[in-house]
Amino acid sequence: MTFEVANATPFNNPSAQPALVEMWRSAINKARTEIPPPPLLTAALIINFDGAGSVLTVGMGGIPELPPGSFRIIGAHLAAGVWSPTDLLITPITTTATVDIRLASHGMWSGGARPIYGTTQPGLTAQAEADIDISGWITELQPGDILSYALATFTGSATVLTLTLTLRRIDVAGINAPAFFDGSSVDFTDSSGIPFVSRS
Repeated sequence: MTFEVANATPFNNPSAQPALVEMWRSAINKARTEIPPPPLLTAALIINFDGAGSVLTVGMGGIPELPPGSFRIIGAHLAAGVWSPTDLLITPITTTATVDIRLASHGMWSGGARPIYGTTQPGLTAQAEADIDISGWITELQPGDILSYALATFTGSATVLTLTLTLRRIDVAGINAPAFFDGSSVDFTDSSGIPFVSRS
């Protein structure tokens, strides 16, 4: 069906009104907004051993509980320092130390905790700082998880030792799956056992 206007130009023929077509294309393009990728929500868990100016001692520790949200450990760093009363600041100092850090769950603390570091405790060996290899660590942390930590071994004169865990917020918790995809013969099952298909 073709509509005719007074000047007999076909109304539904884009080539007849190129300026009008371009105007509409421009308006549509301006109206489109790209959805940006989700921000990488990062945080840090600071595990601090502070001797209040005195040399650290084995056994110093704590039992923090994680805030709401699920996180993945993406890095770890250790640094040692000593308080200088003359300069009124903390300066780096070579230290040998290891930190025991364990994972437990809120309400299950009485059952104990398991190491998050696999087989090798994070530590310094005659160093003032080090990036820690987190290969083999339990890296996925759930809301209410408890990370108990303690200074397991220590040699040196440091008065401060800090283990920093760099965290990234994760949206899907508890499944340890990098991504979902929908393909033939691939379906999901809900908590009632009913299969369903997810399509984007």
